[in-house]
Amino acid sequence: MSAAIIAVIVVVVVLVVAAAVLFPQAGGRRARLRRKYGEYDRLAERGDARAAEQELEEREQARRELKLRRLAEPEQARLKQAWSSVEEHFVDDPRQAAEQADQMIGRVLTELGYPEGDTDRQLALASVDHPQAVFAYRTAHELAGSGDTEALRRAMLGFRGFFGELVGTRRAESAQRPALAQRR
Repeated sequence: MSAAIIAVIVVVVVLVVAAAVLFPQAGGRRARLRRKYGEYDRLAERGDARAAEQELEEREQARRELKLRRLAEPEQARLKQAWSSVEEHFVDDPRQAAEQADQMIGRVLTELGYPEGDTDRQLALASVDHPQAVFAYRTAHELAGSGDTEALRRAMLGFRGFFGELVGTRRAESAQRPALAQRR
């Protein structure tokens, strides 16, 4: 083999190794964000994957700057009681109960320390701590807008999961599955 061919092979190998070192980080970052955030694909559909990744990383940075607090046991008990009332009201007026559940989640997020006033921003920041629950909440919110009783029931299940995760009464996965499975 000539020296020129060996030099070309060495250069190609160096370039391949350099690419392998640099580009897996971008792919790894994308995979990490996709695994963590159920709404990654929703964000990527609005524009491009890089914009979605940047938005999610900005959320993570903004979330690190928040000072959240835990709910004391009396607050948890008060909220659980209020939630029970909302669910009991579902029998008489499903649409209003779903609206109340949605509003209650916003109030709980505010009590925890997520910024008040901009619901989209509040949910975006909450998605850093509760990514799958926020994804389920967004699905539930869409279902609640449809108006039929079955959709409202599934929405309430999604709301319940997010509420339970926020208040610390349960993990959201058990209540998320019915709302998400029925949507597909």
